[in-house]
Amino acid sequence: MGRACPPQLCLKRSSPSWLKVTAPDVEENICKFAKKGMTPSQIGVILCDSHGIAQVKSVTGSKILRVLKAHGLDVQWDLWN
Repeated sequence: MGRACPPQLCLKRSSPSWLKVTAPDVEENICKFAKKGMTPSQIGVILCDSHGIAQVKSVTGSKILRVLKAHGLDVQWDLWN
């Protein structure tokens, strides 16, 4: 069965036009939440629910884990035995 549209047209790689938050602001929020001891998934939920940032990668260009590593913060993994 064919696809409705090519994958290049369905995926938007830019932040929404209505979002007025800049990449440094998002990175600052990520670092602030990580210093409070939150996991990357908790940070993503808070950014989505409270700040309206559905995809961090579309705003900053990198994922939450890469932002944390770039700022030298300790990464707390979500899945522990």
